Amino acid sequence: MSNIDHCTSGIIETTEFIKPTGFDLVWNVFIVLLTLFGMFAIVARMIEFILDRL
Repeated sequence: MSNIDHCTSGIIETTEFIKPTGFDLVWNVFIVLLTLFGMFAIVARMIEFILDRL
């Protein structure tokens, strides 16, 4: 699928749309979950560190 946009200078600009696959969706969800798990682990360690100091 292409989208053609005519600029005022007469140059034709084309933009192609790449349809994501099911694998892309699964991979992106996996990466987001790993990122959230990593953030949770860091926050948990910070809380553990603070509570050990009390």
